[in-house]
Amino acid sequence: MNLDPQQSRAILEAVLTLAGGTVAGAILAQLISVLKRLGGFGTWIENGHEYVVNLVLSALLLGYAAAATGYAVDLVSGFGLFIAWLGLAGLTDKAYQVTPDGVSNGLSGAPS
Repeated sequence: MNLDPQQSRAILEAVLTLAGGTVAGAILAQLISVLKRLGGFGTWIENGHEYVVNLVLSALLLGYAAAATGYAVDLVSGFGLFIAWLGLAGLTDKAYQVTPDGVSNGLSGAPS
């Protein structure tokens, strides 16, 4: 599989849009479900820290997308990134909450 740098850039730029954020939110929600299966760290997440992990992962994804695409950060665009972070964290949280446990477990490979 050969990744085209322009295609990768387009994917990361899409994360910075509402439509891309919606998809990224669903992916992050599933990632949190997978991380919950990791021994001690998963137990920590499951003990009420899902939202903390969500906030950190959302910030990391947006920060990486902005850096990788050369997003110029100033006061206005920085505020835009902050709003995007709030939106992505909210979308991820909602996707995580509404996904039935059976579906989430099935997708992450956990036994039902």
